[in-house]
Amino acid sequence: MHRSLVLFALASVVACSEGASTPATPADPSTGVTSRNDTIAIAVNPANVGPIIPSNFIGLSWEAQFSILQPGFRRNPTPLVNVMKAIGTGVVRIGGSSIDRTWWSPGGREPGQVFIGADFDSLSKVVTAANWTVVLGVNFAAALPDTFAAEAAFIKQHLGSRLAAIELGNEPDIYAGLAGGSGGLRPATYNFAAYAKELDAYLAAFQQRAPGVPIAAPSTSYDTAWLRQTIAHAPSRFALATQHRYSVLEEPGIPASNFRYPTITNLMSDTLLKDDLAFDKAAAAAGSAQGVPVRLDEWGPGDIGVVREVSNTFASSLWALDHTFAAAEAGLAGVNFSMALIDVGAGTPFYFKALDGTFTPLPQLYGILAFQDAARGRILNVTATSKRRWNVSPHGSVDATDGTVRLALVNKDTASLSVRIVVPNAASATVRRLAASSPTAPFRDSTGVTYAGAAVSTSGTFTAATSESITPIANTFVINVPFASAAIVIVTTK
Repeated sequence: MHRSLVLFALASVVACSEGASTPATPADPSTGVTSRNDTIAIAVNPANVGPIIPSNFIGLSWEAQFSILQPGFRRNPTPLVNVMKAIGTGVVRIGGSSIDRTWWSPGGREPGQVFIGADFDSLSKVVTAANWTVVLGVNFAAALPDTFAAEAAFIKQHLGSRLAAIELGNEPDIYAGLAGGSGGLRPATYNFAAYAKELDAYLAAFQQRAPGVPIAAPSTSYDTAWLRQTIAHAPSRFALATQHRYSVLEEPGIPASNFRYPTITNLMSDTLLKDDLAFDKAAAAAGSAQGVPVRLDEWGPGDIGVVREVSNTFASSLWALDHTFAAAEAGLAGVNFSMALIDVGAGTPFYFKALDGTFTPLPQLYGILAFQDAARGRILNVTATSKRRWNVSPHGSVDATDGTVRLALVNKDTASLSVRIVVPNAASATVRRLAASSPTAPFRDSTGVTYAGAAVSTSGTFTAATSESITPIANTFVINVPFASAAIVIVTTK
């Protein structure tokens, strides 16, 4: 997509273009707020709650060849540890299509994509320093169960309690494909029945050679039916079920007219949000029926390499906040933002230049930070009403220990929005903003993007700088949310 078209795309979004009955009311130029009749009302009932939000809900997903296992990160892991700490407690997943071309050596380094004990020791140091855990993939496509069960036991020795699970392969549902992911690794006739036989062989080998090592599968690409079948096949054997999801796709089968085609307009659309939410619910349900948590361990607005003018814009920051909340609302165990630690051009929350320790944050990272600030405790089911159908997404959480209510208001509309908020027993409110100096601009880096008035430093650290304090009157207060921005509202209660 040409830069000039991208600059136009966000500016041309019509509020809820998938069915808005009326155009945006012109804003008052003195305030940037539309008329009082267009004010949206947010009503909160702290007892109306949804799923618990796990403290490690957020994660990162690295391709094996772009992972911490590379020597450059062993030399200077500090910026990576810092940014992981800034995100909070999380889960690293190391896998991707490269894992099915990766081997393990119990001895010294060998030619090719080979991991040794020193690599896992380096990984252990990083995740321990950051207080994260690891889902680590092993080669399933090679169909050598004993070899990779032995690797799993070896990894467990090096990672200990930091190992959340060993993941078996990557996207077996497209092993027989001709393009994308791990395509072409099996005959065209390869199906779930054939996969199940191979899975049984791996499970048996793990039982013999790596008993007690937690297992994750199937790491499927598209098919939640395959996910459901895998879980039902051996539910007691899985500590975690894994599935992939990218909101927009740049593939031959996705026409430009489709809402999943990679444009900023689509990334900000209500239709895409609803489609992702439906997918998330189907994935979560596949696990809940068998008591197995489900994690989207490849997750992002678009796959790494998708048009950078979409994945590296401020719109992707709003997407990260909005769609990750939807994933939590669906009851998923977590999401892992797909990324490359080295600069591959697009679709990543941050990267390092040439493995030299130079850290560069990208817009998605700011949406992650905003989510972590807003999503604590349990999902709070928020009621929103207005006379106009705004393209705005309200989300919420509530902390049962102290009654704190947290709201995330994501304004994807073309006009600023006045929001009237009512929270029972509200004592005080703090507002933090997710914003950019130019919301329509495609950012190659995060220049001009801030959360709570601050940017992530070049060493990977983050400290909130500014917030707004409000004293509610009769449990009620009003805030303004500018177009193409988000507000995190933290309400303490009496």
